[in-house]
Amino acid sequence: MDRHAIANTMIGVVLFFVFLASVLHYSGAWYSQYLPMSDSNTYDNTGKVYDVSRILSADYTLDVEAYNNYSPLFLRYAIIPFFFFFLFSLTRQHHVRHLIRPLLRRHRLPGRVHLPAPRQDHLAAVQE
Repeated sequence: MDRHAIANTMIGVVLFFVFLASVLHYSGAWYSQYLPMSDSNTYDNTGKVYDVSRILSADYTLDVEAYNNYSPLFLRYAIIPFFFFFLFSLTRQHHVRHLIRPLLRRHRLPGRVHLPAPRQDHLAAVQE
């Protein structure tokens, strides 16, 4: 892989994971002052763990009226940089799929690698 692509990925990781995540948490953006910085749970508007069963109907579909009465879903802000990590991971897949694979296709040998054996009459003509 190209060194510039690796450097771009590393700079993006530092900017989004370390710098942006810390700034968002300590500035109080998206109600982060009420949420833990690193947690795998989702929360309601009171800061308690989100109870999904309160917004589901009997057939396990979303009940919009119950959702509006209960609370919007609050994700911890630190999950947002992980979406950027996902996008950075896709750059490698894109690189392989759209740049390397066509190059390999162009340089593939034809189906028959070896040349056919010369015929006897041809060998006799060459030796004369």
